[in-house]
Amino acid sequence: MKIIDRYIVSKLLLILLFSFLTFIVISIVVDVIEHVDDYIDSKAKFFDVVLYYIYYLPFIIVLIAPVTTLLGATITCILFSRHREIIAMRASGLSTLRIAFPILTIAFILSIFFLLFAELVVPNASAKKNEILVERVDKDEKRKQDINKVLNNVVFKGENKEVYYINRYFVKKSHGFGVLIQYYDDNGKLRERIDAKELSWKDGKWNLEEGYKRTFEDDSESASQFTEMTVSIKAKPEDFAKQQQDPEQMGFFELYKHIKKVESWGGNPQKEKVDLLIKISFPFANFIILLFGVPFTLRYRRKGTAIGLAQSLMIAFIYYGVIRAGQAFGYNGAISPFSAAFLGNIIFLVAGVSLLLWSNQ
Repeated sequence: MKIIDRYIVSKLLLILLFSFLTFIVISIVVDVIEHVDDYIDSKAKFFDVVLYYIYYLPFIIVLIAPVTTLLGATITCILFSRHREIIAMRASGLSTLRIAFPILTIAFILSIFFLLFAELVVPNASAKKNEILVERVDKDEKRKQDINKVLNNVVFKGENKEVYYINRYFVKKSHGFGVLIQYYDDNGKLRERIDAKELSWKDGKWNLEEGYKRTFEDDSESASQFTEMTVSIKAKPEDFAKQQQDPEQMGFFELYKHIKKVESWGGNPQKEKVDLLIKISFPFANFIILLFGVPFTLRYRRKGTAIGLAQSLMIAFIYYGVIRAGQAFGYNGAISPFSAAFLGNIIFLVAGVSLLLWSNQ
């Protein structure tokens, strides 16, 4: 590594560290202010609240990483420009691409780091965070029930080799739509399958509405239609809610296996597919958003500080807007999961490379 690269990297890492600490503190303070009344009402212990935010920290870090990286790089370039170091670098024959190279390299390394961090640290930390929130911080029983009002693609394994799949499950109402129940024998062979439009909990029993019941014996199959049927399910309404895990609490491979299970049982895990691919696309925002923003910043002179910061924030908000819009369209099935997860990255990658090449001329 050349002296100029070491100099740029050392300045960038120092400012990035300060930027991350600043945004982390701001994020936590804002969240505390927003929920302090809830903590007081539930009489939560100070240590439990602190522990909750410790486990919340990994998710915050991954969430703020792109905008923090962009602002850190912007501030670094602005300081170089203010001290006329950009002019000195250009006078020595360094192009925009060459000056940006160590900054983009650090951004790419950070993208790989946050990809692994989001896979290995965030799921377990988020699970512990939610556990502390429900059991030790937020003691309001009604609020506990409201945490997961609607669950998608609920999969539950019973005690007698039966498997239950519910497309949409309303926790408070104990009501599900798009129900599939499969019963297996001791050899793991499917012996009975029930498909129903709705599942509801009435008078301590589970009732199915509008469906078909299929029975499999050797090579034969018999089917019957029903309008309403009571089915013996040992699980209670809260058991279905407990079994469902948020994608945020799943690692990449765990979520991938969940998707395959849902598909094998005839479900449509559209939302989970989008979340799975976003686990890959979002960490690389640290590199792609910087690829787009740095060429702009390097062109500003000493009096462009405010413009550079404002532009960085605008780029970050536009990027987040594109990502969230793609995510929403992907959840609704309007676009494919791949397009939903990677559309923003592709747009900014193409624009960033074009802008960098243009600035290098």
